[in-house]
Amino acid sequence: MFEIGQRVYRRGNNPACGGTIAAIQDGAYLIEYDEGGSGFCPEDALAASVAEAVTAPIAEIKMHLIDTVASRRRAAEGAGVMIGARLFLTDAITQGKLTGAVVAAILDPAYSVNWKLNDGSFVTFQAGDLIAAGQAVRAHIQGCFDREKFLIEAIAAAGTMEQLAAIDLDSGWPA
Repeated sequence: MFEIGQRVYRRGNNPACGGTIAAIQDGAYLIEYDEGGSGFCPEDALAASVAEAVTAPIAEIKMHLIDTVASRRRAAEGAGVMIGARLFLTDAITQGKLTGAVVAAILDPAYSVNWKLNDGSFVTFQAGDLIAAGQAVRAHIQGCFDREKFLIEAIAAAGTMEQLAAIDLDSGWPA
């Protein structure tokens, strides 16, 4: 019934438990879960949509979806951002270090820093370029929070399972 690459949800009361079919083996489906990890499930434990999968009251489902949105925001937030041809890490630790470097650049226009990129290489940034990188990272982070807010508002406004199922939790996140 299901195919490799298809998005599925575990039947039960937690619509946040979704993922993609990675393999089919001996009649069981290997699911790579959105929140990490993987596991085999029989066909009768899977559904093709949140509406099919869920047996819980809508208020409980909304709470699970809001938790899922927060997890996806954290994943998008830390995924990095391309600045020119360079990928800047955007995890919380790097954000803090970048903020400190940007403050130093604001205080001293002659400031420069050797910044280590995600590929292990170093690049020297002058104050102006460092400030621009900080602004780009900040815009990425804000975009993640803006998408989270939009989705939470859509979840709160939904009155039916069909309306909840129509909310696209996967697209629209900053790349």
